[in-house]
Amino acid sequence: MIRPMAITVVGSMPVQPSTEELASGYQTGEDPFERSLERAVAAQVECGVEIVSDGQTRDTMVNVFARHLRGIRMKERPIAIADIEWKGSIALKDLERARSILPKGRVLKGLITGPYTMSKGVVDQHYNDPAELATAFARALNSEARAIEPVVNVIQLDEPFFSVEYPSIAKELVKKAFEGITKPKALHVCGDVSKVFDRLTEMPVDILDHEFAAHPGLLSVLKEHSFKQSIGYGCVRSDDVRIETVDEIAARLQNVMGITGHERLLVDPDCGLRNIPLESALGKLRNMAAARDRVMADAR
Repeated sequence: MIRPMAITVVGSMPVQPSTEELASGYQTGEDPFERSLERAVAAQVECGVEIVSDGQTRDTMVNVFARHLRGIRMKERPIAIADIEWKGSIALKDLERARSILPKGRVLKGLITGPYTMSKGVVDQHYNDPAELATAFARALNSEARAIEPVVNVIQLDEPFFSVEYPSIAKELVKKAFEGITKPKALHVCGDVSKVFDRLTEMPVDILDHEFAAHPGLLSVLKEHSFKQSIGYGCVRSDDVRIETVDEIAARLQNVMGITGHERLLVDPDCGLRNIPLESALGKLRNMAAARDRVMADAR
């Protein structure tokens, strides 16, 4: 059950194995990334995050999937050299581990990089057709979504490229990636989505998640459109080490609640937190939780 105003993350956390852990893992055969996953999950829980991710600590959002798909050769940039096919679950083991250490009552989010963003992140030496390449990724990622669905409470598709370049087949790609999925479905698109928000509202998803701290003008876009989805409200910046105060975040939450009410809101950072120091990330998450608690107490 995903409750209104739940605290969540977009996905990545700035937690990586140490050099010593990597070296030890090489010698012993133990997986050093399992420890970083455990630290990422524990950090989220300690900060009050209620919809938790595995922290996506293993690799970048494209490479973490590309290296496990058939038809991809891993170079400095992944290369599509044959038909792209799913050959077994990529994130299931990590999600099962995350689930096993989550306290009762916490919700687990599965993360999948979207097919269009995957297609823009690889070099195509096989399909020679952008739509075919993206559609192939959508089919493969749908198999991944089906594999992780039993373990998670919500699945999020990350499509940052939709704010930069919105393809004519965007809706079809999202539909294909989520085909057969019955649990709540989220679509995260960072950047300024003001020009494409009307089309995003047509997506077959339950949650639309966007960057409102970096792009406060998106609030006026919410006023102009009707939509059925809940909104993942990015209320702290993910590209700035400064920790927003509880007062700042509470004011932002009150602004959006004045437009949408609280029943269809989730509270999160603008984007993944991978690229800022851990201390900043944790401070932002703690203050988000405190601000949410304050505005909900004031609303009673």
